[in-house]
Amino acid sequence: MAQRKSQPFGYGSDVVGIGLAAGEGRRSRPLTLKAKGYLRSKGAIRLLGQRLMDWIIKTLVGEGVYHYIMVTKGKENRYQVKRLLGYGESLGIQVRYSHTRFDKLDRGSADATLLNMEQFDVRTPTFVFPTDSILEVDVPGLLEQHESRESIATILTFDVRAEDAIGKYGVIVTDDDGRVTEFVEKPSAEEAEELIQRTGSDVFLTNAGFYMLDAGACREVAGCSEIRRMRERSLDFGKDFLPWLAHNGYPIHTRPIGKVGDLGNIPAYLETMLRVLRGEFPKADAQLGYCYSRDRRIWIEPETLGAVDEWTGKTLEERIESGEVTLGRHVRIGKYVQIASGVHLDECNVDDECEVYADARISRSSIGEGSIIGPAAEIEDCVCGVMADVQSSKSSPTHLSGYSAIGDEAVVRAGVMLQDGVMVYPRVKVPRGCYCPPGAELTTSDDVMEWL
Repeated sequence: MAQRKSQPFGYGSDVVGIGLAAGEGRRSRPLTLKAKGYLRSKGAIRLLGQRLMDWIIKTLVGEGVYHYIMVTKGKENRYQVKRLLGYGESLGIQVRYSHTRFDKLDRGSADATLLNMEQFDVRTPTFVFPTDSILEVDVPGLLEQHESRESIATILTFDVRAEDAIGKYGVIVTDDDGRVTEFVEKPSAEEAEELIQRTGSDVFLTNAGFYMLDAGACREVAGCSEIRRMRERSLDFGKDFLPWLAHNGYPIHTRPIGKVGDLGNIPAYLETMLRVLRGEFPKADAQLGYCYSRDRRIWIEPETLGAVDEWTGKTLEERIESGEVTLGRHVRIGKYVQIASGVHLDECNVDDECEVYADARISRSSIGEGSIIGPAAEIEDCVCGVMADVQSSKSSPTHLSGYSAIGDEAVVRAGVMLQDGVMVYPRVKVPRGCYCPPGAELTTSDDVMEWL
C-alpha cells in the first residue's frame, strides 16, 4: 500500500506563527517566580486578568494566524506553556511544540526557528514572535508587503531617538525603499553621531523582535556552509542571521510595528499595563471585561459591581455613585472583588477575588488575584503577585512605592515602607521595622533579617 504523504505544517497560504517561549524571564522577577529558584515561563505572567500568552495568541488569531509552533526549553517551561495553550483546541487553532531533543541545544533564536521550520516542514510565510510582549499588528498588511517586495525577511521596527539608542538598542539602516543595508549593534556615541550625519536623521529604526520570514528561502539558506558553521556556535536573529542575510544581498525590509509593549521588568510591565488601560492598544479593549465607564475607561466585572457590601448593605455600584468608593480613570476590577468604603483607585488593575479594605489607596499599580490590601495602605507604582497579603491599619499604614514588587503569597506587615525597586520574593514575610535600601531583593528570611 502506498504511503500517504503528510501535509507540511500550515500548508496552503496560511501564516505559521513561531513563538519563542524558552526564555527564563529573570529580568521579570519576582513576577516570573512561583518560589525561589522556580521560574515561570514569561508567557505565564498575568496582565490585566489574563496570561500574557493569551493576550498575544488572541491578538494573532484575530489577525488570521491559526497554526503555531511554540519553542520551549526544559521540562518546567514546556509543561507551563502546554498548560496555557494545550494543542489549541479551546481557541480553534493548531499548536505544536519544539521537540524535547532540541532542549539540550542553546544556539540562539534563529537556530531554534530554523530547526523547527525543518522539523515541521514549514513552507509558508512564518511570523516569529517573542512571548514576553503584547502587540497590535496588521498581519495581512505585513504579509502583503512582505510578498510584494519578495523579502526573505520583514522586520517590525519602532523609532527611537539617537541619544536613547546609544549602548542600548541595535540600529537598522535602510535605503529610500526601506530595504535594509546595515545593522549597527548598540552604537557608541561616536557611531550614533556618524549615523546622524550619514542618514540626516536623529531618529533611528530599531528591531522590535518580530519577523515575517519566507520559510522556504530561509530553509535554503540554512544549508549554506557558512550558516551551518555559525549555527554550531550561536545564531541569533538580530546579532547574526539578519546581518548575514543583508551583507550577502538577500532582500530584507522593515515595517513599523503598530504597537508593542514590553513586560521584561517591573517599570516596563506597569507602563505597558497603563498603556492598555489608557487605550493605546484599541484591539485589547474587548479583552478587559465589562466596561462600566467608556469615557473614564473603567472596567468592572458584574460579579463585583453588583455584590452587596457586608458592612453597609449596598452594592459597589451604589457606593461608587454615592462617593463612598472613588475611582479615577483607567481602572480595571476583576470578578468577586471586595472593596470597602473609603477606597480610592486610579490607573490600576485589581484582579479577581481581591479584598481591598477601608481607606486604601492604589494608583498606577497591579494587584494580583486573591491578594489582600489592608486598611489605609498606600500603593503607588507597584506590582503585587497572586495572594499577596499587604497588612496595614489606620494607626500603622503600609506604604509601597517606586516600582517595588511583592511576589506570590508574600506577606508585608503593617507599617512597613518599601520603595525604590525593592523586590519581595514569593512567600517571604516582611516584618514591621524592616528597612530595605533601594533595589534590595528579599529572597529569603535571611535577607529580611539583614535589614531589621
